[in-house]
Amino acid sequence: MVDFTKIQLYLQGHQIDEGYALLDLFRENFDFGKDINITIVTNSQDNNYKDGVVNSTEDCFIRLGSNRGYWDGCLDNWNAALQKARINNLPYTIIMNFDFWFTKQEGFLKVVSDFIESEKSIGTHYSTSPYDGNFFYLPTDFMMFKTDLIHKMQRLSDEILPFRENNKELLAKEESADPRCFEERMLKVLFDALNIDYSNIGLETEDEFYCGTRLIEDYSFIFDYILPPYYDYDDLNINKYFCLHTHDKNFKNRKMIEEGYTKGKNLRNFFNIQ
Repeated sequence: MVDFTKIQLYLQGHQIDEGYALLDLFRENFDFGKDINITIVTNSQDNNYKDGVVNSTEDCFIRLGSNRGYWDGCLDNWNAALQKARINNLPYTIIMNFDFWFTKQEGFLKVVSDFIESEKSIGTHYSTSPYDGNFFYLPTDFMMFKTDLIHKMQRLSDEILPFRENNKELLAKEESADPRCFEERMLKVLFDALNIDYSNIGLETEDEFYCGTRLIEDYSFIFDYILPPYYDYDDLNINKYFCLHTHDKNFKNRKMIEEGYTKGKNLRNFFNIQ
């Protein structure tokens, strides 16, 4: 059985009302939710960000003073969470986006239990390429860490890996905020923390690079693919962790009602559940 008092959970994102709805999912609807140390990290610039919060139950709230945009703002949220995790120093750390949801509590329990039993340093899902099932990259929507590894990790920065610096076409994608560039920055920090030499990989294309993420498989617990919004959501039941990363509010609303996860005024307000 997982000892949730040894886990620190960071919910990070911009849309603060969704963040507090997610907090209610854990605190009010999951049997073990009150045992987890939960911190909300946000770069929301809404000056009334707390006005709509009812019965706030987070252990810590971190609001950044600025928002540098979609990807760099996420980087700042992550750095704040990593810094706090080093201070709290509980054995395990989970960082997840506001829009990453579990539709059954047993899914969260199972994925945390499987990660701990794996004795790996990192836990994350993987995303496959729609063009090549053998190519994947490691998303950062939901990540689990042994906190010992976090102590070895440098701050996430705007630095990118050498192969992109030497390729003008790929660098242009970086400057235009290619969605996977945040993952590259995370990957660089993980490579450095795990003492993985990436200097001689000799990669010329980004597809080849992302195949290179297999280099960290020895250190990672990789769990089931998260079904994206364009899949049939009914197939979610084949995913034993019952989780997904989606902006489909109507779908999440339906799943909360189906599972009876309707406790907490912030959650009900967000989904307009009477």
